Amino acid sequence: MQSRIHAVKPLFDMPPEDVLVFRTSVENNDQVHALRPMLDELIASGGRWSFDLEDRDRILRVVTDAQVKEPLMALLRRHGHTCVELL
Repeated sequence: MQSRIHAVKPLFDMPPEDVLVFRTSVENNDQVHALRPMLDELIASGGRWSFDLEDRDRILRVVTDAQVKEPLMALLRRHGHTCVELL
């Protein structure tokens, strides 16, 4: 019986991912839909984002390895929404 060796990329070679959490004023799916193209462009290259509109703080979660915190906050503010990072 042959054994197989699987190459596993060491953790220290993988780019770090940050999870950013924001309180927003985004209230409904229409507003999310309007922001979607801009968020997708900003959080490109494998990043992910989602809104939790049922949470009282209307949470935006972003998982990315890019530095997007300030541009993301500015984007939401330009479109009339509050966006505050939760630590």
